Amino acid sequence: MTYSKLQENINKWALELEKQEKLFLHQATEMNGWDRVIVENSEKLHMLNGKIEKVRREQRHLDLELDFVLSQQNELDYMLKGLEKEWGSVPPLDPERQHTYKIAESLDYKLKVMSEDLKEVVDHMNAMNYPPNDEFNPVMQIVRILNAHMNVLLMVERKTNLAETKVKEVGKLLELCKRDCDRACHLYFD
Repeated sequence: MTYSKLQENINKWALELEKQEKLFLHQATEMNGWDRVIVENSEKLHMLNGKIEKVRREQRHLDLELDFVLSQQNELDYMLKGLEKEWGSVPPLDPERQHTYKIAESLDYKLKVMSEDLKEVVDHMNAMNYPPNDEFNPVMQIVRILNAHMNVLLMVERKTNLAETKVKEVGKLLELCKRDCDRACHLYFD
């Protein structure tokens, strides 16, 4: 082998090495880009997973509250049946009370538009017929249960709305993550 042949081979190898180096740098740059996309998507998935777990915990809490409402509803049904039996055995009202009741019905029909006045009359009549502090009064027990139901249902509605909002946010984040991943795939594979 001559010096010129050796020089020619060295030049050819240097060109080949330069091509391989450019190819390597190009592939390393692509790999770094993919690595960044994978790390970003991993962080997004981790964040989504945390939000999904939080929504699941809130769903379990909501289920417990609904079970509580159901148990109170069953208790209310039981008390109403007892009250219906008790009222079924009450003798008919005396004529004076019947007359008073008819007057009250007449007033109720005439004053539907004036609901605040009617509410005051009903509250007044309830105060006269059932002492509010009587804990053994079945009507007052039912009123307390209904009030508790209303409060729990309002709380359930608020938490359901909050959970629905969070589920929508998680859906949006998931869609955004999916779109970013699709965009990255198209960028690197096209």
